[in-house]
Amino acid sequence: MDSEMICAISAAALFSILLVAIDISHKSSFSRVALLNGPVFLYLAIVVIGNSFSTMLTSTVADDLLTNPLFAATTGEAYANLSPRCFLFAFIGVFGFEIILKQINVTFSDLGVLTIKDWISLAKKAAVARAVKAGVLEHERNVQIVAQRLTDLSEEEINAHVIDSMGQEQLARLDAAADAGNADRKRVKALALAKKDFTVASAIPV
Repeated sequence: MDSEMICAISAAALFSILLVAIDISHKSSFSRVALLNGPVFLYLAIVVIGNSFSTMLTSTVADDLLTNPLFAATTGEAYANLSPRCFLFAFIGVFGFEIILKQINVTFSDLGVLTIKDWISLAKKAAVARAVKAGVLEHERNVQIVAQRLTDLSEEEINAHVIDSMGQEQLARLDAAADAGNADRKRVKALALAKKDFTVASAIPV
């Protein structure tokens, strides 16, 4: 495998990582916890392998077509000397993978015809579901942390923030709910503040 092919596959892998990160984070929170999990890695691996394969196929098919001097292959071994061809191959390979998927079917006697795209879609759904769940859990954990921090304030200070954020009537409801449930008033109101507007609650000085 020559240096140009290695460059093209590496670029395709980077494009794949970027596209998967954008795709998953578009449907969930863009956070390390949401993106770094098994189903997401599996989906990413499938996409990287598929895009790398289509990039190799692209370089084989299009090699003779790119006769423009701009895309002339280089003879140097260093990556710095590589021509734009490898990046063009990667770009075409990544975005052409969708076309290739539509043309490939796998037939099972009991399941009928399933496309490779169907299997990738299943992997994507699992990745998105896990990312969403991880994002929700992370947000709830952060809410609890902020609420715990807010309990260091005096009740009068918490009341002032509740009135400012949610109004006097909501303050009365929270106090009544805490009394009815034999719960800590400060904790109840701190949780309400954190859940109402996490960003604002996080900015409250303690």
